[in-house]
Amino acid sequence: MATEHQDSNNEASLVEQVTEYVQLQLTATKLSAIEFLSLTLSNGFGILLAVVAAMFALMFILGAITLWVARAIGSLEWAMMISAAVFIIVGIVALTMRERMITDTLVRRFARMFFEVEDDHKTDAPND
Repeated sequence: MATEHQDSNNEASLVEQVTEYVQLQLTATKLSAIEFLSLTLSNGFGILLAVVAAMFALMFILGAITLWVARAIGSLEWAMMISAAVFIIVGIVALTMRERMITDTLVRRFARMFFEVEDDHKTDAPND
């Protein structure tokens, strides 16, 4: 009888320990997800601010270049056409390089953040 009571206490203790372990794992998973989300959002917000600032700077620089070209060739309309052609070329280049930019840069960064891959253990992949 004493062994049955002891076995029942051991089973109850084991169930409590397993329940506590599962709850701790769930809490750790939640904390990891929160950390990943906060890092992702802060990086995304930083990138967004940098892109907006770069776009404003680029807009003013290209406006000045367009006016300079207009003075050089004597026609504002042709200078704007040349600027538009430059934008089209840049757009085509960006479109053809989108896979490399997204896959190689963003996905690897997010994978490194989420899976905590150390930089010391790099594979033999070519350097960018």
